[in-house]
Amino acid sequence: MSKKRKLHYKDTDFMRFIAFVPIFLYCALFLLNVEEGIIADATIILESLKANSFDFFFFLSAFLLGSHALREFKYNKKFQLRNFYIRRILKIFPVLIPALIFGFLIHPWIINVLKLTEVTIPKMTSHFIMFPRDYSYFSQEQFIYFAVLWSIIMFLIYYLFIGVIFKFFKDYLKIISYGLIIVGLGTRAFYFLSESTFEFNLLSFGVPVGFGLIMAEIVRNSNRISDIFKDLNKRNHAAIYLVGIPAILLGYFFTKNTVFSLVVPLITCAFYGYAILEQTYSKDSILKFRKLKILSKLGRISYGLIVYQSIVLVITLISFESLELDVSSLFLKVLFFVIGLILTYLVANFSYRVIEKAALTIRREFKNS
Repeated sequence: MSKKRKLHYKDTDFMRFIAFVPIFLYCALFLLNVEEGIIADATIILESLKANSFDFFFFLSAFLLGSHALREFKYNKKFQLRNFYIRRILKIFPVLIPALIFGFLIHPWIINVLKLTEVTIPKMTSHFIMFPRDYSYFSQEQFIYFAVLWSIIMFLIYYLFIGVIFKFFKDYLKIISYGLIIVGLGTRAFYFLSESTFEFNLLSFGVPVGFGLIMAEIVRNSNRISDIFKDLNKRNHAAIYLVGIPAILLGYFFTKNTVFSLVVPLITCAFYGYAILEQTYSKDSILKFRKLKILSKLGRISYGLIVYQSIVLVITLISFESLELDVSSLFLKVLFFVIGLILTYLVANFSYRVIEKAALTIRREFKNS
């Protein structure tokens, strides 16, 4: 395939890391199970920010996969579904398998050996699309890593679905994209009316997926999009960022349990698309995210960071409990956070260098561009 129009969105690594931060902070504070005070308030705020992170990861995935699929059609005149699925499996399974082993085998064994709170593994077979809505039988640590595992399962189902769209319904991609947005909004409205979270229902993420696919079509099929962003100056960008960033930070928090929460993903997903295109094409950006090399490097291992942080935090909490340490003290809370963050980085970085990079090498054999 020709190398023409093969874009590399380097600035998305920085965005991935920024999206990881609320997830890690929320999981750490949630495990501490503080019911009042500033930590309890921070947990509530981070819960809203975490919802934006999920939206971002689905948006980014749809955008990148859509861009590649459309490019593959343009230069190869076909889309190889088999290769697409192999690449997705090689991306997810190197991290998913260790997480599954820990969640269903190692954690129950540790609890049994240390004579701590008994673990009852919830049955998921009747919840293929929908995560159980009754969380009462989950302990704090169970909820965290089962939520992470379920998020990965949602991505697997999403990959199956979007691969079929690329293969058989490429000519209807724009119609399907708008349909996904409508389905996503409808699903979120259902959860709003039932006063429960939408985050564990894959259909809810039709909104960011639809936006991501639309953005991919715009980039691939519009010859003017790069010129438009090249003509924008810092003042134009500042105006957009002054709307987008507050929407991300405060949108879900202030609209929680109101119908206006349905508007938030429409604003934030549009902003995600703008930010990616601005970082890629603009010659007068306020800041090029790729220059923040340390954070961009962390973004490259964000998948491992998200998955392994649940395991690391749970093991750290178990260690504190087995040593009879009282995490109610501020010092031990900070220590729990610091140990969890450092170990998460070390494990994710090791996994990326030793396991995920090896899988990436194999994945390249199944690339069509």
